[in-house]
Amino acid sequence: MGLSTPVRKSVNAGCKCLDPRALKVARPKGVPESKLMIAMQYWDGDKGQAEKFLRLITDMQEGYSTEAGVMISARFDSSIDEKLVEYVSRKFPVVTLVGRRRGTGWPFGCNEVWFETMLWLFGQRRSGRLLEYKAALTLEADDAPLAKDWIKRLSDAFDAARPAHVIGHLHSWDRMNDQRKIASFHCNGNALFALSPELERVLVARQGVPANSPWDCHMAPAFKKLGWFSTPAVRSIYNTKGLKLKTFAWMRDRGGAFVHGVKDDSAFEIARRLYVGTPVDSTLSAAHNTEVEN
Repeated sequence: MGLSTPVRKSVNAGCKCLDPRALKVARPKGVPESKLMIAMQYWDGDKGQAEKFLRLITDMQEGYSTEAGVMISARFDSSIDEKLVEYVSRKFPVVTLVGRRRGTGWPFGCNEVWFETMLWLFGQRRSGRLLEYKAALTLEADDAPLAKDWIKRLSDAFDAARPAHVIGHLHSWDRMNDQRKIASFHCNGNALFALSPELERVLVARQGVPANSPWDCHMAPAFKKLGWFSTPAVRSIYNTKGLKLKTFAWMRDRGGAFVHGVKDDSAFEIARRLYVGTPVDSTLSAAHNTEVEN
């Protein structure tokens, strides 16, 4: 498929689907669920950093991916660059979503973007689309791949953890109560979520969480009841800048596929140097807002 293919527009929550390989309305029954949907979520404050991540994984990918697709999910007041979509579409099937939920700030903006992303994916599956995807990997702009085969590592980790429905980094932390040292055990939201009927029922019933409660903390009891699993493939380091090669390699060599929480370009630069051959992505220069808002 060439890059000149016209964009197909949908009335469904502002979705644009550039690549017909990404959405197939008529699919045979019994489609094997083998792929991951890499869902990058952002707002205008970290859009530039999200774009750097997407360009990096595109440059790292050898050939057209049969293991994953990419979903670009922008908050209602942000936008999606069509040139970026064309760029990523060279290596991945791509779907896009500009949300309609009006939440802003932390944590409400993050909550609304994540719920809208997941509910949109489940809605597509109910319409017979995206049936080849077994899980959504929901990401934010402070994530970075750790290994050349990062997608395979995550796919294998997901399969090994089933029948768990939530697979990621389980830990204790609650930003709302951090100064009072009150911990909340949860799975960080940069994680793998099974595109299963069981998880769909929970999310459809909830439709969201209170505006002042981080969704991954609030949903922890429900996720635990469904079944969750902590995997070394998903690494989370809090509010880190200047990531060193030694730390990057330590996480990678112990099974890490990606890391969450790096608030500058240091992880991107290491990954580019190791897996692409260029240390800096000169195509984008937007500043990264290190304050988590989404």
